[in-house]
Amino acid sequence: MNWGFTTRRPGKTAPKAGQPNYVVDHWTNARNLDKSMWRSWLERLEQRCLVPFTRFAEPKPMAARGDARDLNYWFTVNETADPCFAGVWKPVEGARE
Repeated sequence: MNWGFTTRRPGKTAPKAGQPNYVVDHWTNARNLDKSMWRSWLERLEQRCLVPFTRFAEPKPMAARGDARDLNYWFTVNETADPCFAGVWKPVEGARE
């Protein structure tokens, strides 16, 4: 399985020679559950899962970054033996772009 959902959207500028005319996005966080992209997967109980983790990151806003490498806030959960996030998955064919 690949991590995240891959989507394609048209590019805003003309592609350079040999490049596709679309942009690939990799979505790993379903924040807006009303978005049609997530709705069809969330409605299918068989596509839901638990995603265990030991730590996770959330991006820092530009104003909170100390330097170019200070990109994320990191979190851990020490009170729970096996912390998990709710997740959705979908079958993937071929290699990830």
